[in-house]
Amino acid sequence: MYFAVAAMRVGTAGVGSRGGAQDATALPGLWLDIDLLGGAHDEQALPTLEEALGWVSQLPVQPTLVILSGGGLHLYWFFREPWLLDTDEERARAEDLSRGFQAFLLEIALCSAWRLDNTSSLAQPLRVEGTPNPKYNPARIVTRHCSASCGTRYNPIDFEEWAIPAQARTSFVRRGPPTDLPRDAADYVRRALEILAIPVREQRKGAGLEALVLDTCPECGGR
Repeated sequence: MYFAVAAMRVGTAGVGSRGGAQDATALPGLWLDIDLLGGAHDEQALPTLEEALGWVSQLPVQPTLVILSGGGLHLYWFFREPWLLDTDEERARAEDLSRGFQAFLLEIALCSAWRLDNTSSLAQPLRVEGTPNPKYNPARIVTRHCSASCGTRYNPIDFEEWAIPAQARTSFVRRGPPTDLPRDAADYVRRALEILAIPVREQRKGAGLEALVLDTCPECGGR
């Protein structure tokens, strides 16, 4: 069983359709879907549960709620009050913040060689707590991870510092780590490395691009 994180306009989509981002009328917060290694996923460049929880604990903004979906983690950052999307402009602002913040999180994940899905659309469905995930036999119940949930609520402005601007975003559709980045993105990658305590040995610039050379490999610790 799924639900859309954003409240959706009634009657705009047919039976069995989830609607689109243009149908979102209110946003209660932001989210991230982390697939875990060993789940029913084609992608194998994924964290284990222990690795994912350790990664979450180092994020600059801690999630309000963490859900064990059966094959992954659903992170939620709830707002103090719903963000009403009563104009196309507000809806565009909300989707831009969702995409920008999630792009920042996916950049951090790439630093650990993990390829997480981009689930930033306002129409994104996620699993409902307390329901079974039938991808597994026996089915796994979607449950709350209490110790990883901080309970803190936020304002949308709290995420603007971490949201990567549209012109600096890269594609995260199962292409692996990018071979180059727009110049503005280097600042966000550098901040992500600082958060994860991964030392940068040197910076190289050329052809309008900037490369960050790591001192050690974040995967194996080798130089």
